[in-house]
Amino acid sequence: MAIERFETFFDSSDALAFHQVYRYACSPQAIHEYGELRKAEYKDTPRGSDWKVPAIASTWNTFADESYLACGTSGSEQRCKAIARYEEYVVEFYSHMSSTTFSLSDLQSVLKTMDSNIGRVISK
Repeated sequence: MAIERFETFFDSSDALAFHQVYRYACSPQAIHEYGELRKAEYKDTPRGSDWKVPAIASTWNTFADESYLACGTSGSEQRCKAIARYEEYVVEFYSHMSSTTFSLSDLQSVLKTMDSNIGRVISK
């Protein structure tokens, strides 16, 4: 169980995104929880499936110890999820995707900024 949790959430009629940061007591616990989250978050369900790693997957992570990004469908909506582990922190970002409101290029920019900000905090 995380000893700290921070969450931000955005929802409107044409967009949805959330960002969660979990802090664990130690890196080994974070490694375990990252693995569990990755298994749970990227499995196919009757409502959505077909998780694929997009071309931008290798372009956003500079500081994380491990990370994963995949995009899939939920009904008619495309969605992307990224998870990353930074020492004792596990970070998750989820968004619905749209060519008019939030594109893969937008996602790449958000993830790079997130990675850079967390990397600066961790390296202090």
